Amino acid sequence: MAYYHWSSAFSPLSNFHSDLGGTVASGRGANTALGAQFYDAGQVFQGLTLILFVGGLYAYYTRSRHRQAVLVAGQLVGIFVGIALIMNGIYSVDFDGHAAWVIPLFLALSATLVLINIALYGHPEFSRIAAIYGGLVGLIPPVMLYVTTPMLESPFVVEWILIYGAMLWVLLVIIDVLSGETLEPDHGTSEVAEG
Repeated sequence: MAYYHWSSAFSPLSNFHSDLGGTVASGRGANTALGAQFYDAGQVFQGLTLILFVGGLYAYYTRSRHRQAVLVAGQLVGIFVGIALIMNGIYSVDFDGHAAWVIPLFLALSATLVLINIALYGHPEFSRIAAIYGGLVGLIPPVMLYVTTPMLESPFVVEWILIYGAMLWVLLVIIDVLSGETLEPDHGTSEVAEG
């Protein structure tokens, strides 16, 4: 909905995703008040649901201490991402506090994807395809920022790849759960306990 209220051309090649939450005109354009409200409310809602989602990954806890420690670390960073999304909705691009939340948000989102998918790769109840995909999405931004972005005029596209790549990963996890391949009552008791 926020996109439809944008008054000029809007593109992943020339705009940050969070530009949709701003009403103050910049060199990249501005949104209407209603469009910005849709975007900012969506950020708050997305942050709340992300906190619930990463919290729900407790269902993949196992007797493997190492696997569980990495998963818990990923969950904690994921909770920070949820809080940062909420703050991104509160402090839109129009406010000075925006950058203080959005930069750590993207770094933490990459870390969340990498940690969680390292922990879940090879888990007997988790899709290896989802784990590989999620880990790769988490690695794309650091690689692009240090390798590709210096050759680009702007890092806009990196942000878009991470956002929608992460959303697709969440969808893959949900499909995996709904397909009945996960969340058996033993919570991974078939794994051998590790030190």
